[in-house]
Amino acid sequence: MLDLPKELGEFVIVHELVDLLVPNHGKLFKCLISAYLPDWEEREKRLQRFVG
Repeated sequence: MLDLPKELGEFVIVHELVDLLVPNHGKLFKCLISAYLPDWEEREKRLQRFVG
């Protein structure tokens, strides 16, 4: 994770913290992660390209 760009590292951290509250990736998960990272979907796509 140390090699990730800052915004992708932020996404990973927020994603994991929200996972602690909502273990599935349903509607509530998406609502909470959107509250903290409105662009989370773009960051997720970038992360997939970065590690893929």
